[in-house]
Amino acid sequence: MGCGYKLGDDERRKRMENQELRNVSVLKKGKATSLLDYARAFMLNTKCLPRVEFAPLNVPFERRKQMLCLIFYNTLTLQSLVIFWLVVYHKLWLILLVYLTFWYFDRGYENGGWDVKWIKRLAVWREAAAYFPINMVREQELDPTKQYLFGYHPHGIIANGAVLGFVTDALGVSNIFPGIKIRMITINAIFHVPVYRELVNLFGFCSATKKSINNLFKQGNSCLIVVGGAEESLLAAPGTANLVINKRQGFIAVAIKNGANLVPVYAFGENDSFDIVIPEPGSLVHKAQMAMKKALGFTVPLYHGRNIFMYNYGMLPKRNPITIVVGSPIPVERDPEPSPEKVAQVHQQYLDALQDLYDRNKAKYSNHGVIPDLKFV
Repeated sequence: MGCGYKLGDDERRKRMENQELRNVSVLKKGKATSLLDYARAFMLNTKCLPRVEFAPLNVPFERRKQMLCLIFYNTLTLQSLVIFWLVVYHKLWLILLVYLTFWYFDRGYENGGWDVKWIKRLAVWREAAAYFPINMVREQELDPTKQYLFGYHPHGIIANGAVLGFVTDALGVSNIFPGIKIRMITINAIFHVPVYRELVNLFGFCSATKKSINNLFKQGNSCLIVVGGAEESLLAAPGTANLVINKRQGFIAVAIKNGANLVPVYAFGENDSFDIVIPEPGSLVHKAQMAMKKALGFTVPLYHGRNIFMYNYGMLPKRNPITIVVGSPIPVERDPEPSPEKVAQVHQQYLDALQDLYDRNKAKYSNHGVIPDLKFV
């Protein structure tokens, strides 16, 4: 009766039981061949729906403050678009003309960004990081006279650990790695969003182009790259450790050309902030996501987290700890024209070091009783 069939209708009962098993499979495995599967699992079978968990009203003020700061941090793109829309809506043409002229000529994101220190140290970022909370563990001190290329794994949905841990000073990264100026590399599409482009410039974000990265190293900076990128976000299911890295050797070549030591970084818990449905390869949804990635440089996974009032529905990340473990550097000799064999050799060294970093720390920092194996895709 709970599923809506009559007790004597054996055929319909069997059909509903089969559908229920299928929906449970979709939800537990996090896989769907189409949006229809996803909709059925969440709408047609109420027995498969997770019970709505409402947040209590008497939440401590400290946690409320963390939530508000996280919302501010997560809606920066939307806030930027609203500001731009208000300028256009109110016909502030002089401001718009000046801004668009500046937009056309400015290439700060290809020349190290602006990197305004006091903005990176604002208390709002510390509160947003404390929401999860996010922590950073350094395995070895780094020589400030050398340059480094940090490889961050996994991407997760939004790479919250990378941004709050390395871009802002919420965790005190400037004290953890004194004398090392770290710039985060991100997709070029971000620098085409009005107003938001200037905001990420303030944090020192730079575009993922050879020109931009080479300029950073020439200026004496170090770089942070989320190696798996948008493609890896499609695999960011809780309790998994799937990294898109097997064919990604470009960052290795860049490190060799600039003589930058490679530093593997693994963020335990990065994949646990959201629930995700993984479309089957070749399905319509998967093809649409890949087409979006090819056209825009990023894609949008099917995910959900929580909201202010409920713990299991919404677009905000869940309160799951993220522990960023920064491994030991891999020495890299500078070679302006590295051979494919040299790049492949260093790439394998990096994979071995990343595997070792994960294996040594997974029991201590994993959020799951059954610890997933690290898988290179």
